[in-house]
Amino acid sequence: WLKPLRPKNPYSGWFAMAHEHGYRHHAPDAAYLGSWADPGGQDYWPPFYPQWFAAMPGAFDAFGGGFVQGIDVAADGDVPVSPGVDAGAGPHSQTYLRRQRRKKAAGLARSVGGAEAADAGHLSAGKAHPNLRSTAGAASLDRFEDDERIAQLQKALEEGGSPEIIADAIATLRGNMVRLSLQPLGCRLVQAALPHASLAVAAELVEELYGHVWELISSPHGNYVVQRTIEVLPEAQTSFIASELHGRGAAVAKHRFGCRICCRLLEHTANSEATTVLIEEMLEQCRDLTRHSYAHHVISAMLEHGLTTQQTKVLSCLEKDLVDHALNRNASYVIEKALVHLGETDRERISLALANSDELLQLAQHQFGSFVVRALLAHQSKARQRIVARLATALPDLQSTKFGLRVVEDMRKLGLVAHD
Repeated sequence: WLKPLRPKNPYSGWFAMAHEHGYRHHAPDAAYLGSWADPGGQDYWPPFYPQWFAAMPGAFDAFGGGFVQGIDVAADGDVPVSPGVDAGAGPHSQTYLRRQRRKKAAGLARSVGGAEAADAGHLSAGKAHPNLRSTAGAASLDRFEDDERIAQLQKALEEGGSPEIIADAIATLRGNMVRLSLQPLGCRLVQAALPHASLAVAAELVEELYGHVWELISSPHGNYVVQRTIEVLPEAQTSFIASELHGRGAAVAKHRFGCRICCRLLEHTANSEATTVLIEEMLEQCRDLTRHSYAHHVISAMLEHGLTTQQTKVLSCLEKDLVDHALNRNASYVIEKALVHLGETDRERISLALANSDELLQLAQHQFGSFVVRALLAHQSKARQRIVARLATALPDLQSTKFGLRVVEDMRKLGLVAHD
């Protein structure tokens, strides 16, 4: 049950620190950690002893940010536990320590002045014990200091940013755009800095992203940088984004982050040739995308921001199987968007097709179809009169179902049928 720890450098770093504070190692053999005794003679197992953390707050972060970071664990990956300590529970269990490290990371992301980090002992530890600045420890502290500086710059930019702050942020981004865009804190700095940079400087920074568009879109952090780039820069400087996605239009639309990029492209660069080519690729699989959990947002954006020819193709796709689409979780949402953003003639054509459908009562009682019927009732038209006339004869059936009752309630609120 007990696996030995093999320190990388037993008598430097936190080993030396322990002796410095009066802690004595019972097993001086450098190959094993063994047991320890505090200055009062009490035996304990240091990784799980509270005073270990209190006495040496930076011993662990200096070696990579974890309570056993910087220590080679046994070959099978097991981490030793203190005698008498339940590894699955208690204040020093694996789960507890992971949570504590996550809390520290979250605090760092919110920290801008460094006060919180200093209180936690992160900054002071490295300064108080210079012997901890081994290669691994120095790299860890450098990463922390870099993150702290990025957080400070981001906060300053969000508050307005002086010319000196803007210049400092731009200097930090130069040559590091891709690397920072893929990081949690770095991507925030990029997003905050681009609106403050001049057009020429912003275009120069964005050039570093050439050839990395798909990598950025696939990243939970990088996709926000691509979105901000599309929002801030003119069409001429962002056309490379759509160009690099040519040949994978449907795949991008179905991607959990890629669908966001497609929506931003439609909102800001719908007339761009590169965007038009990309959208045409997607329209070749319009039916599939309309029913997809992510891609249906892109089809909806086409109805709202796309070219007239693109809207016509989407409408044609919907009309081929209108009732089936209205019964689908995702496609029903697209139909609702069509009833809002299409021209009056097209809206009336869709509305009448649904109003005269044999499945109208089924739609009104369906979980997703009922939303389409309610959207039809919200707009005054010939189709609404037809729908009310047909549903009024089936009120008892509608009120017997959960979603049908909601349709009846909407009809009463609009004064289309009398209250009971």
